Amino acid sequence: MTSLLSSTHFHLAHSNNLSVSSSDHTLAHSSIHVNSSSYNLSDTLDRPLLNWRLKERTKTVSAGLLLCLHIGVDPPDIIKTNPCSKLECWIDPTSMPPAKALEAIGKNLQQQYEFWQPRARYRPALDPTIDDVKKLCVSLRKSSKDDRILIHYNGHGVPRPTNNGEIWVFNKQYTQYIPLSIFDMHSWLCEPAIFIFDCSSAGNILRATQQSFDKLPKDEPIPNIF
Repeated sequence: MTSLLSSTHFHLAHSNNLSVSSSDHTLAHSSIHVNSSSYNLSDTLDRPLLNWRLKERTKTVSAGLLLCLHIGVDPPDIIKTNPCSKLECWIDPTSMPPAKALEAIGKNLQQQYEFWQPRARYRPALDPTIDDVKKLCVSLRKSSKDDRILIHYNGHGVPRPTNNGEIWVFNKQYTQYIPLSIFDMHSWLCEPAIFIFDCSSAGNILRATQQSFDKLPKDEPIPNIF
């Protein structure tokens, strides 16, 4: 079974150093408001649901830690206040050079997970591209076989998820934000897996996924992505 866990944090910042690259999606530079009342899973209850209860106990044996921070460059849809929250995994990114800060934050995140699951294998991906994410997901599934994989996505250094439920990563030159579909990640990772999204407006991902489910034929079961 695959789950999507949204952790929504609202940060304010501003920068135009990176451009948003997508032929189908534009990112407004104005503030984005989320209407939580529009998200209602009851509309899907008339569909046949797959049994979410696990027949056997499943171990989480691997985890991919995706950190999209690009320290020192604020996303274009963010307006930073003063004062504002700075800490990432209890580290102030401005207290050291950006590359060292990114590495230290990734290490701290891994240590926090190791406290709960010390036997799991952890693979960090620091400011990854789409190819990096795909290679990581495919590699984790190959080594984990039929066991569960955890994907933690920190998107505090990229724009908010799109209305289509896409998250953002980088191009190889770090000059553009590139959208990444959750369904693409799910196809690379397969099941069982659990996703944790630590980014602003993470609810956009859930709403977009629900809308995709609503387009399915009534007699077709909802995929195990929630």
